[in-house]
Amino acid sequence: EGTPQSKALEWVVSNSNYESYAVWRRVQRYTLAAVAFSLERGWGSKYYVSMHKVDECSWIWGPYDSDEIKCDSFGRVTQIGFSGGLVARGKVPVDVALLSDSLE
Repeated sequence: EGTPQSKALEWVVSNSNYESYAVWRRVQRYTLAAVAFSLERGWGSKYYVSMHKVDECSWIWGPYDSDEIKCDSFGRVTQIGFSGGLVARGKVPVDVALLSDSLE
């Protein structure tokens, strides 16, 4: 099974576009994947979009408008939204700190 972080790392580096991403984007995708793997409902729940096929700025965690990721014009994450129905196991991964320069 592994930790959310190990699953996120495996997912990020397995992406065929990995080498073309800037370093900041690799870190951003890893961080968001670690959060996604930490969600209690699990990766691939019926509420989540296919994160393999779309830009991470289009990812949606759940069924509500507040369950979205917002980005600036450069594609850097500025907000990560969660409704009350999305509960992380224990706590949000510390990896979110990797986005501290762009989060509002």
